[in-house]
Order: sequence, then structure tokens, then C-alpha cells
Amino acid sequence: MMTISRDDLVTATGGVNHGGAGSTSAQYKEICLTPNRARAREQYDELVQQRIKNSSEVPGVKMRVLLPMAHLCHWPVPPPPTR
Repeated sequence: MMTISRDDLVTATGGVNHGGAGSTSAQYKEICLTPNRARAREQYDELVQQRIKNSSEVPGVKMRVLLPMAHLCHWPVPPPPTR
């Protein structure tokens, strides 16, 4: 087993600031924080208002698009659409 010193912990970095393109942290920054967290949430709420069933052919945002965004950003999952 390895022991980690306080000096090692000071230099440790990671989280949302690291990760290559396409990684979960990059997706989180792009979807949940761009241009800022409040505006990203407003945009998500606008998409929720336009949601439709996955099998529907009418214009709108399908639920299969909204669910991954909700889970990634820890936002509430919208109820299934009625139309």
C-alpha cells in the first residue's frame, strides 16, 4: 500500500478541468456550463418545453436527447411528454 503525503495532495489536480475532447468532463463543461451555468439551465428548460415522444414524427426535441443531458448535469428528468 502507498502512503500519500500532504505535499502530494497539494499538487493533485483533476475533476472537470481535465479530460480530453469527448470525455465526460469535456461534455459536462460544454453542455452544463456554457456560456454559464444559469444560461445553460435556461436552454435546457426551453428544450424541455419542446419535448416529444421518441416515436413521434412531429417537430420537437425527443426524450432520448434530453435524458442524457439531465443525467450529466444533475438536472431534473422531465416527465414523459403527453404528445
